[in-house]
Amino acid sequence: MPMNELVRLGSLPQSALPSPDTTFDTASSLFRKLARDQKLTQRWRSLDKGPFKIWCDDFRPANVLMDEDLKIIGVVDWEFTYAAPVEFTYAPPWWLLIEKPEYWPDGLEDWCGKFERRLQTFLKAMIDHEDEAIRKGRLEDNAAAFRSNAR
Repeated sequence: MPMNELVRLGSLPQSALPSPDTTFDTASSLFRKLARDQKLTQRWRSLDKGPFKIWCDDFRPANVLMDEDLKIIGVVDWEFTYAAPVEFTYAPPWWLLIEKPEYWPDGLEDWCGKFERRLQTFLKAMIDHEDEAIRKGRLEDNAAAFRSNAR
């Protein structure tokens, strides 16, 4: 689906895409450029052959059902869900502005500027919640281990 969007919305010629019967045997073959640029740490290379976690390109607030106490009771619309490598978790959620860039009335540059500001708010909120969960013992603090593996 994302490759189709590159052709449909991004003016990429279809001939530039891999043939329809192309498959990827490992995460590193899918992320060849990241590997070439040495963006993958040894920690993530160890997950090269999985396990692959469930990933949904269309996961957004509109697909989450909540009860009157604001507790999540369900998730709907799993159409674009698949197994993906751990590196996909580095992708920021596109839905931070609710509207997709191709429908943004003031153009892509304006969308990108507003998205960057919203992303910083989102990341700060994530860090605050993770820090609180670490303090309460509900989440393990792996930051030090991650930093040492990233070197």
